[in-house]
Amino acid sequence: MIAVAAVLVVVGVIAGTNVVGDRGGDDAGDRGRSVAGDSSDRTTYLVVGTETSSSGIEVSWMTLIGVDAAASSASIAYLPAHTAYEVPGQGLQGIGEALGTGGISLISVSVENMLGVPIDHFIELPATDAEALFEQTGDLTVNVPQEVRVSAGADTAQVLFDVGEQVLPPRFQTDLLYEVGLDGDETELGSRHLAFWQAFVETHSADPQALKSAVAASSGALDSSDSSSAEQASFFTDLVSLSPEEVTISSLPVEEEVTGETELYSISDADIRSFVGETFGEVPNAGDEVRVQILNGNGRPGMAQAVAERLVGKGYRVVLSGNANELYEETRLVIYESTPEAEAAGERAGELLGVGDLQVSVQQQGIVDLTIVVGKDFIDAAETEGD
Repeated sequence: MIAVAAVLVVVGVIAGTNVVGDRGGDDAGDRGRSVAGDSSDRTTYLVVGTETSSSGIEVSWMTLIGVDAAASSASIAYLPAHTAYEVPGQGLQGIGEALGTGGISLISVSVENMLGVPIDHFIELPATDAEALFEQTGDLTVNVPQEVRVSAGADTAQVLFDVGEQVLPPRFQTDLLYEVGLDGDETELGSRHLAFWQAFVETHSADPQALKSAVAASSGALDSSDSSSAEQASFFTDLVSLSPEEVTISSLPVEEEVTGETELYSISDADIRSFVGETFGEVPNAGDEVRVQILNGNGRPGMAQAVAERLVGKGYRVVLSGNANELYEETRLVIYESTPEAEAAGERAGELLGVGDLQVSVQQQGIVDLTIVVGKDFIDAAETEGD
């Protein structure tokens, strides 16, 4: 058993801590006691659409797809790329912005941290690869929900899509998913994603094996993934093998925030949990995870991401992250209640990290349940684990 000592750790006073207040609602102080994982048979893929611009590679959209073939159900959720939430190590920002600092893996852990839905695999889908995929899957009849106009030169515009049902060849399917348009935003783009997926499921449910062959033939378009082409083909075959009525398709209900030139969207934790329940069903512990603050106390970049990847999805949710005010040799796991439940949560975190001295703070607060000050010993433990 890890030794328990008394220590004072002040959340929000340690240098570099990113404090944005308690976003947990009125019941925040009662959360964070369970550490069990999701026991469903659902397989999930996070698909991240990217484009190359003059400033580099940027995220255009994110879609989380879950399929539970045994339960004959599936879920498809569009997530605006600039949905603001805690990105471990980066603070409160648009999740898509994490691409430049931590890659798709940081986006994936941030989405899982936000929704509480375990993510099994990811696919990065550049616009050029999307078109190559659609070349194999074929034309699609889509009921486009809004007119979409794009620039046609100085002070002129042209209609890219009319409202209503239309047959879209591969290039126009790509435009439907990636082109925001002059009058649109990421929420309007989301409505087109919903229309696309409804058409995709309805069309390919008539011949799932043909889709499996098409996805397998376009494996080069799906190479930016942590899964094989065979796994991808089987996953999408399982998706369209369900009847359209068994597939829930929805968009995260965000609100646009006024932030100067930066486009950001916000959503409350209560609305996130409601959305997850309606779209993916009841996910064990969603909204009831141990709330964690991660402070980098060893000076090496990327520590919050590395810690989050070990904790998120296992009963923990990162709500704050930043830098400690000094360097530490040993990792500290600070809890704020001397109870068996709090001690169990701290000890379990230490087991997942492979290091950590469990301590009890003499100062009570309601923002987090556990503060992890990442010491130099975590670097050694992570490197040893990787050998």
